[in-house]
Amino acid sequence: MQIKLKGNQNSWGLVAIFSHWIIAFLLLIQFTSGIRLSTMNFSYSKLELIDFHQSIGSVIMIFVFFRIIWRFYNSKPFNRELPNYHLKLSKITHLVLYFLLFSVPLLGLLYNWLSDMDIIIFGLITVPNIIIFENEDLADILIEIHFYLAIFFIFIVIVHFFAALYHLIIIKDRYKIFYRMRFKSIK
Repeated sequence: MQIKLKGNQNSWGLVAIFSHWIIAFLLLIQFTSGIRLSTMNFSYSKLELIDFHQSIGSVIMIFVFFRIIWRFYNSKPFNRELPNYHLKLSKITHLVLYFLLFSVPLLGLLYNWLSDMDIIIFGLITVPNIIIFENEDLADILIEIHFYLAIFFIFIVIVHFFAALYHLIIIKDRYKIFYRMRFKSIK
């Protein structure tokens, strides 16, 4: 039995599937920590959670960059039987997801840099500040946009999740959409 790293007509392949589910898991952690942060008063615990939130966001950005590069290299499954409106909705949703996967962490990164702060990933790797000026007013605007885009991001992920459930449960995965993102499809 050979495991398929690249995608084909029936599967996205191990690399795309693994990165999809890792990003999904990390987003769940990120959304949870972000919501918690928005409810906390300033404290040492909040500072620790900010460091954790920044670390997870950095890891997500790395996976997303890798995933985008891999997407150009990888073969992707295509189902000619899938209704045209499904294809269009899927394409729009995925474009919005990728936009948010880049923009939300990037806004967080810019907020830190404009606030003259480095990002230290899990206390091990420092992402140095590359912006040579400090601008608290702009930083405050960016973090507010970061927050509202993150709320919208949660909504889009929920839409994506329910679309997957629709394919799996309602139409019994007739077009093999859910199957192609399962690890079983790589064998």
